[in-house]
Amino acid sequence: MNIELGPLEPEPFMLALGLTLLFLITWTLGHRLLPRVERAQAERWDATEGRTERADAIRAEAEAGRMVGEPVHAVAAGRRTVDRFFRSR
Repeated sequence: MNIELGPLEPEPFMLALGLTLLFLITWTLGHRLLPRVERAQAERWDATEGRTERADAIRAEAEAGRMVGEPVHAVAAGRRTVDRFFRSR
């Protein structure tokens, strides 16, 4: 099969060189540059969204602790009231 490409017909050496360079550039980007970019994106995400998620978790934990502590404070307040009532007699 003979396809006439006209002036676009590449020489075999130049085609092999171009494909080799394309492979090397793709490999370099994939193994060197992209991990650095992903690491920087992960650090940025942690600095923004990660802090928000941690703050929400701390806030939820504080709410749960407050709800656990409220009955204890209510019982203590009731005991103080009863104590004041019996002391005033």
